[in-house]
Amino acid sequence: MIVSVRKITRAARGGLALLAHERTIQWIFLIACGIVALGAYARLSRLAWAVALVPVIVLFVAEGMNTVVERVIDLVEPRYAEHIRQIKDGTAGVVLLAGIWAAVVWLIVFYPLLKSAAGF
Repeated sequence: MIVSVRKITRAARGGLALLAHERTIQWIFLIACGIVALGAYARLSRLAWAVALVPVIVLFVAEGMNTVVERVIDLVEPRYAEHIRQIKDGTAGVVLLAGIWAAVVWLIVFYPLLKSAAGF
């Protein structure tokens, strides 16, 4: 399948819109910048870089999908309903699990740096 420039442009515009308007995406971006800075400081190996950056992408994808699902639901059913709350809570739960997993991965990757910085 050939991806057109128009499709890539639309996708980039959507991603930038999320970054510009969604507070959680902005926080994930700041965390990503911190991970990159810490990785550069620690002089991570290629494998460690790959391991450290995968959770960043997973967080962006999870939160992006959560945002899209919530917006679509709000358009389709703007009034409160229990099944709507369950769907929104479920997608938020996926983001929470991704965040916990990311924190565990980052602790594993950066533990040696944190250990030496703390003097242990």
